Amino acid sequence: MAAIGLLKADLGITLGLGVLIAIPTVVVAGPLFSRLAARWVPVVTRMAVAVLSLVAQRSPSP
Repeated sequence: MAAIGLLKADLGITLGLGVLIAIPTVVVAGPLFSRLAARWVPVVTRMAVAVLSLVAQRSPSP
């Protein structure tokens, strides 16, 4: 807000342009970041959890 006041910019136009830039940025950056983050964090799906629980149920108890 201080920069807008110092530059005597219109607050409505500044916020409008910010939203106009932010929405496409999130749409593009979200999927790209998720692909990058998936390399570091293992993703467990519901199917994997179901398979692991079936394997645990069928394995013999010691």
